[in-house]
Amino acid sequence: MGSWVRALPLAGLLVAACTTSSTGGAAHHQVPELELTVPDLAGWVVDKNVRLTDPAKGGLAFRLVREGAVAGSPRVEVFVEPLKTRPTVIEDFLTENLREMGRHERDGKILITRVDQEAMHIGPRRAFKLRHAYTLGKGSAQAAVTQVSVLFVLNGRGVAVTAAGVTELFYPLADSIEQIMNGLSLPMRKEPAPQQSTAPVPTTPPASSPQPATPPALQPIDLGRIGGR
Repeated sequence: MGSWVRALPLAGLLVAACTTSSTGGAAHHQVPELELTVPDLAGWVVDKNVRLTDPAKGGLAFRLVREGAVAGSPRVEVFVEPLKTRPTVIEDFLTENLREMGRHERDGKILITRVDQEAMHIGPRRAFKLRHAYTLGKGSAQAAVTQVSVLFVLNGRGVAVTAAGVTELFYPLADSIEQIMNGLSLPMRKEPAPQQSTAPVPTTPPASSPQPATPPALQPIDLGRIGGR
């Protein structure tokens, strides 16, 4: 994954280590500034080096990596959008990210072999789950990558929780990753009435689309960085 993926208003530097607690016997990591709870599963550790250098600009807020990770190992990352003048609409956030992956393919950076999307909820909050399969590189350097993302909007800003890794290393951990994604939780308060989306939700990225004002959350992974601390 590239240098980022973004979303949410924070009051100061956010350290990804956050806090770890247990409620009802289920251990979890808390990201208080995001009001987000991430399951704490065996074999996954928090990357304590992750920080948001400028909360208003958003970026990488939290990361889980595998114990003894090797290059290409899956990691789970939480990204928050930059602060914007207008609140983000979930359908627009989804559309923006699908289009961005399409742009990467048209630029020759990746070759997408499969895309799936499904609607879901995190508590009362609407969300979408995306699954991308794609290849990076060419010839002997080519690698197949699997990427799963959960997209939602919190406090008017898009949030992406993304797990990505080389496919042969991803699938042995697929059940664990699915538990993390399905175990995300947010405060149980009523979600505001949805605004009208300004763009349709495409199942296939269009051939041409305007460049977004801010970078979207989904980016193809960087095999040189993934799996490392």
